[in-house]
Amino acid sequence: MGLRSRVQNILWRGFLPGIRLGDWILLLRENKFNIGRRYWDRAASVTVGSVLNSVWYLFEMLFYGLWIPRTKYSPPLFVIGVMRSGTTHLFNMLAIDQRFAFPNYIQVMNPHTFLTSEWFFGGLMDAVAPKTRVLDNVEYGSKIPEEDEYALIAMTRLSFMLSGPFPQEGLRYRRYLTFRSASAAEVNRWKRAIQYFVQKLTIKHRRPLILKSPGHTGRIRMILDVFPDAKFVYISRDPFEVYASYTQMVAKFSSMINLQEFVGTESLEDHTVNIYKELNDAFFEERDLIPKGHLCELSYENLIDNPIEQMRRVYEALDLPDFQNFEPNLKDYLASIADYRKNKRSELPVELRARLESEWGHAIAEWQRLNGKSPVAGASR
Repeated sequence: MGLRSRVQNILWRGFLPGIRLGDWILLLRENKFNIGRRYWDRAASVTVGSVLNSVWYLFEMLFYGLWIPRTKYSPPLFVIGVMRSGTTHLFNMLAIDQRFAFPNYIQVMNPHTFLTSEWFFGGLMDAVAPKTRVLDNVEYGSKIPEEDEYALIAMTRLSFMLSGPFPQEGLRYRRYLTFRSASAAEVNRWKRAIQYFVQKLTIKHRRPLILKSPGHTGRIRMILDVFPDAKFVYISRDPFEVYASYTQMVAKFSSMINLQEFVGTESLEDHTVNIYKELNDAFFEERDLIPKGHLCELSYENLIDNPIEQMRRVYEALDLPDFQNFEPNLKDYLASIADYRKNKRSELPVELRARLESEWGHAIAEWQRLNGKSPVAGASR
């Protein structure tokens, strides 16, 4: 393992760098304290960090404990779409607009303390971290836009992503993908956490927020319960490309976050097929709950081919602030990433393509619809 990978291993710490000691102990107990021998150093790092987080959290509450729950916020804009469908690219483009704010890496990884600790952890990370992710060569650093799912892991222990560090309990954590089989208490805990996190981010930034998490694609009803005026941008990508990209990501990423030896009840193929079907089905069933004018849908391919046109359509469809003020900065950003090269992927076997066509048929049809007509289907809703 190279130095770059080792540093990112330390920074990720099983998705749990921001967890507090009490939650870490509860998480270990849920998993019967089953930590693989070769991951003991990683678990020890989480333990030390959890103690620091708990102490620093008490310090933060002295200053902000009464202020946070009273903070009023604007309805967020959510970037949604299944994993590897282009949500990161779309999120990064929207984040260029300085009239909005977004959670960065330090804030999502330290949700309990970032109001008082970001200066320290951000400076430390930028001093030692590589400039791009091992995963896919995307820009990496303390200020980059990042998924709020990581914050919710540390705040609630309710995330499908915990199947990464705890793969032997992967099917149990699956219920937190869409929360459709979660308990009412768990759903309410998650709702309180995302609202609280938005309130903390509002204190920090004092601007409307853009949030992004692929998991939110299957949680439309829950999000609207908390943020009834929220707006959504949904991005869809060639499902065959999505499958190849996701399985490649898992192969690279798992070694960075595992706390257990993998003893799975599903193959990687079954796992990928099942979670994507569940996530897409939930979105297609709940999509009509979104108020008219609050949902915009587009395809990744159209966004890559005509980024300025597609972003203008997004702004018009969702009645966002004047696009002309944003366009020059967007063009500068696009020029800065013009040399980015995507990872190469092999063609899928014929048998696998046939399975995806059968089990992902609805998602494939929706992607084809977005590529065959106006890319902003939600604009007319």
